This record gives sequence, structure tokens and C-alpha cells, in this order.
Amino acid sequence: MRPTTPPQRSSMRRSWFPWLAGWLGAGITLCTSVLASLVIASWLVGDGSLWWQRLSWVPAVALLPPLLVALLTCLVTAGRFGVVLRWIAGLQLLFAASWVAGVDYGVLRARAARPGDWTLVHWNATSNWGRSRASGVLEDMLELEPELIVVTNPGQRRWSEQDLRDRTGWDHVARNFAVLVVSRHPIRQCQVVLAAGGTRVARVVIDRPLGEFDLWAVDFPSDPGKLRSAVFGQFASRVGGLDLPEPDLVVGDFNVPRNSVALKRCFPDMRNAFDLVGVGWYGTWPARLPLWQLDQVLLGPDCEGVRYEVFPTPVGTHRLQKTVVRP
Repeated sequence: MRPTTPPQRSSMRRSWFPWLAGWLGAGITLCTSVLASLVIASWLVGDGSLWWQRLSWVPAVALLPPLLVALLTCLVTAGRFGVVLRWIAGLQLLFAASWVAGVDYGVLRARAARPGDWTLVHWNATSNWGRSRASGVLEDMLELEPELIVVTNPGQRRWSEQDLRDRTGWDHVARNFAVLVVSRHPIRQCQVVLAAGGTRVARVVIDRPLGEFDLWAVDFPSDPGKLRSAVFGQFASRVGGLDLPEPDLVVGDFNVPRNSVALKRCFPDMRNAFDLVGVGWYGTWPARLPLWQLDQVLLGPDCEGVRYEVFPTPVGTHRLQKTVVRP
């Protein structure tokens, strides 16, 4: 009887390596799928707690690389379990890609322009550069052919009112610590109506030929540790006690993504301009890699959107918003 030959080390390695690779791929896929499911759920749950709030800030485009890696790693998982994992990862990847292409990127939403449409350009300046650097942003704004320029957080040294009149050819300039407004039409009011809890709201009333246009320029706290549902709840209670008329448009830095549940509850009758008539990529912050639309334009029931676009700026951390409306 011949003695039994012991198995070689190479054959033993070949036997356990596929098993280890399969379970490793399954683990990576499961963790990624659970995380992606929680992120998607947070978009619906909203800003009710800091934990859900942080998850809700994850943009759909950030889910694409890990889901693609998860789909590739689970290819080594054999059997029915591997098939199920591939279906889960593939469907989640398809959902995230469809969201980016169909929701976060605007195509065929803009409407045909008409005479009488009104163009507004907004920029959140945030920092206090000198006039020489800010002049480049002004040139970019004027190239967009606006009728109204709104700059939130304008700073003190950046803008010269006389220089703005000379550069734009418009006589109507108003400013305060919260907002700078340059308009083709007379400015009836430019007044800060709320400055509390890190939130600033300026009411701007423009006297247009077709009637007055009432807008709010807002800036909400940027502290990520603040619960947004509480911030917008306090804002709603404070503004409710001011007895102000409903604005036609609200523009500014909301410091929440546009899918924020707290934001929608605070302005239930207003609609995001990008969702209605947005063209191109939606992000406004940070300027070099805009993953979030922190700067937004909300349209009231009587204000019809025509076109919304985002443009880069030579300086600053926020991008420009251009909105064409039909009051």
C-alpha cells in the first residue's frame, strides 16, 4: 500500500483564497449598501436629529465611487448570495447615477424667455477682499445681463457705491451690513428685518414698471453642530411675529442642501428654482468642487421661473446664481 502524499501548500492556498476573497467582497458590499440605504433614507427623514442631519448632507454623487467598488468586489462572491449582493449593489448604483443625472443635473427644464422677464444675480461674498479682487466678480455678474444684483455678506471695504454706479450705469444702489443691492429700477426698501441667532434677513422692495417686487435676502448659520430643524423653527417663529407680507422670492445662503426637510417645512409654499427650471450642475459650494447647493433661490406662488444657472467666480468660496423670473 502506497503512503498518502500530503497536500502541497500551494493547493491549500488555492482552496482558501477564493473563500476569503468571497467573504471579504461580501462584507464590503454589505457595509456599503447599508450605508447607502441610510443616506437615502436620511433624505426623507430630514433634519430631525444631528445624526440624520449629517447623513442627509451626503450628496448622491458621493455614493457613486463606493457603490461601484462594492459592485466590483462582490463579483468574487459565488453562489446565490453573490447574485443577491450584485443585484443590491447594482440597483443602488443605478439609483444614485439616475439621481445625479436626472435630479442634480438640469436638462430640458428651462423655459423660453419672453419680453418682460427679469434677471437676478446673487453671490454670497463671505470674505472681505479689497475692491480690486471684487471687481472681477462684478464683471462676471454684468456679463450675465442682470436687472438686479444681490450680494449677501458684502463686507465693508469691498464695494464702492460710486464705482458700482459707474460700472453698471445704474443709479440705484443700497447696502447695509447684511446685503448689497444694485438695481436698474428704484429700490423702495433695503432693510434688515431680522438679525438673531446667527440668522440675517434683509427685505428688499424693487419698484418695477409692472409693480413692486418683494424679496428677502437671507443668510443662515453655517455651524454644522446646529440642528437645522431648530434653526428654521426659530426663524419661522421670529419672522411670524414681524407681520411681513409674503415675499415673491427668497435668495441667499441657506446653509442646507436643497433636499432639507426643515427648509421645506419653513417655506411650504415656495419652490426651489433649480428644481423647476435649472440648467447644468446644481452645486454652489465649495466653489472649486461644488457638491452642495447651499445658495438657493425660492420662488413664491406668484413668481414664475424661466431659467436658473450656476456660474463660477474668480474669487470666493461660493458660486454665482443667475435666475430669470416672470413676476
